[in-house]
Amino acid sequence: MGYKIFFTLLLIIINMNVVYGAVWNGSLINVYTDSSGAGNIDLPFKTYLLGNALIVSASSGDSITILNVSNPASITVISTTTSSAGVGTLDGARDFSIDDRNLLYISASVDNSFSIYNITKISSLTAISTYTISNPPFSLANAWGCQVEKRGTDYYLYVTSFNNDSISVFNVTNPLAITNMSNYTNSANPCSVDGATNVILDTVNMFAFVTSEDDNTITTFNISNPKAITCLSSYSDTSSPYSIEWAPIDGYNTFMYNNYMFTAGYTDNEFAIFSINSTGGLEGVGSYVNATKGAVNSLLLASSVFVYNDIAYVSRTGNRTATVTDGGVTVFNVSNKTNPVYVGQFNGTSGACLQKFSKFPMVVDNTTLYSISSNDDCLYIARSFNAQTITNQCIYSGSGDFNQTDTTCNITSNVVISGGNWNFKNSTVWCNSTVTGGNQWHWYSGVLRFFKW
Repeated sequence: MGYKIFFTLLLIIINMNVVYGAVWNGSLINVYTDSSGAGNIDLPFKTYLLGNALIVSASSGDSITILNVSNPASITVISTTTSSAGVGTLDGARDFSIDDRNLLYISASVDNSFSIYNITKISSLTAISTYTISNPPFSLANAWGCQVEKRGTDYYLYVTSFNNDSISVFNVTNPLAITNMSNYTNSANPCSVDGATNVILDTVNMFAFVTSEDDNTITTFNISNPKAITCLSSYSDTSSPYSIEWAPIDGYNTFMYNNYMFTAGYTDNEFAIFSINSTGGLEGVGSYVNATKGAVNSLLLASSVFVYNDIAYVSRTGNRTATVTDGGVTVFNVSNKTNPVYVGQFNGTSGACLQKFSKFPMVVDNTTLYSISSNDDCLYIARSFNAQTITNQCIYSGSGDFNQTDTTCNITSNVVISGGNWNFKNSTVWCNSTVTGGNQWHWYSGVLRFFKW
């Protein structure tokens, strides 16, 4: 850990259609590349969307770069902040989070630190302070996960240390006078945080979930008292179903959404869903496994997951030594958590830096999916769906051709088709979008849902 790898990074923009139960298609519309200087996103670690600004931490670039993505066809650089020492160090920049004071907290793994920046003016970030400690118990050796919580008028920062096998809590209410609150260190199950990577906060139920890369474990902590966090439970399973073997690697193979934990199991090629019980324990409820190289629903080397509006995006690295394009993103409808349903995928294309998707997070807003990869040194931007409130439904049953314009579905409605194969010709049943050319659509369990995007 702590070493640097230098890459050329490409930013890929993909245009895609997302429909429930149908094919998920994507097409390349732009490429952005920059590995040094202004715009540097060399070895990207995390992305965060702030309005039309995409914030990217770069571990090898020791930097934070902010990109204007208001027009995906023409990406521009807003600012790049680079520092490898002193106040504001970003040496080995990794995870970051932002509070309601416009303060950004970011871990610097090489310098065993976290730094705090004022990002009120995104064109020129201001370093406020850096907190460094490499000795136990509050060691930040190879600092990794970094998440902030506001409680009343106080602010608490949770930071994991990969090398120290620990999670520490700091009071950052005054960023110029940071104080140690509590620490938990353990390198063996139960409750292992051996090789601690990500930390996920549930501030409603007062849980913190810490991923242990070395022990393939997700450990739950009670954080109701930040001065004394305590272990509640841990989950570790390395066989399907519900395997999380190598799911905690880099931390972003785990994602919490609506009181469920979603994992991408790299070793067992598995996408798993866990309910979170009242004491923070994980209970497997849904699983999808497919290790077949080149399969339409492949999860070969599943490496990160993001969930938005009950759609799960699972990136897969694929076969790193192969010349074929078996890396990409596999998409699932997870409205039924016990039965994730494959709805489509995007595959990389040779020569466009899209052959391998790797173990890093994805971020989705209402219209766009962002995914980063260090294996191919790429940052992808893809067109997704626009989540809308569904107010009306149009239902068609039977089978055959639908050849007339639909006048009852409006822009906020969805279409439910059941009972056979429908061939849409020159119709506006796709929520006021014309479906032409006799496209044949297939669906799961007799139902196909189209959403306006």
